[in-house]
Amino acid sequence: MASVDIMTSNLTSVKELGHFSSASNFSSLAGNVTGPPLNGRAYNGVNFSLVDPDEFFAARLAALKLQLPAAVYQAALQSPAGPTGSMDPDQYVSLVTQVYTTYLALVARTVYFLPNQEPMIVEVMSPWKRVWLNDIAVHFLAAEMMLLGVFATLVQLFHRYGRCKLRLKHEPGTIASAVSIAAQTGIGGSLRGRRRVEGISRILRDKRSVAHIARDRRGRS
Repeated sequence: MASVDIMTSNLTSVKELGHFSSASNFSSLAGNVTGPPLNGRAYNGVNFSLVDPDEFFAARLAALKLQLPAAVYQAALQSPAGPTGSMDPDQYVSLVTQVYTTYLALVARTVYFLPNQEPMIVEVMSPWKRVWLNDIAVHFLAAEMMLLGVFATLVQLFHRYGRCKLRLKHEPGTIASAVSIAAQTGIGGSLRGRRRVEGISRILRDKRSVAHIARDRRGRS
């Protein structure tokens, strides 16, 4: 069984399901790899060890001996360094590797990848990414959240007790609520009729007098 990543076209894993025999699928093509004349050896595509080859095989072998070196020389001509600059050993090794690898890929498509009508089982799976959680970190975070919930509850209870006697005539944070709170302290009466900056500054300059006015207002109420 082979696993292939469709997104990257990479063969990710190969698992043996059973021993290969003559009754297995694609057994008719097994001789191309394990049978004669290769007998499991890699096919180099250049050297043929045939007994009494006919004229077609001999002509093919002669053509390969001429075309592969010619392809390497043609690649050297098309390289930026040219044929003279490519005489460096590293340059020619890379050119030979490129040409020979391309040739083997073309030969492998003819030798190994053959059309066949036998059934093939294909299973398509879509992997889902999962979040990895550590047990210690999860328990520590859960305990911390529980403690945070307990402290938040206590703060809410103390805050509720502290604001139980507070009566706002409007929503907190609005100008209306600020004006209503300031009106209860008597500061609004002290600032009544004073529209100039000097008069307002003189009243609010001494904060103790403002606090005194607020205390007197609460004492009278």
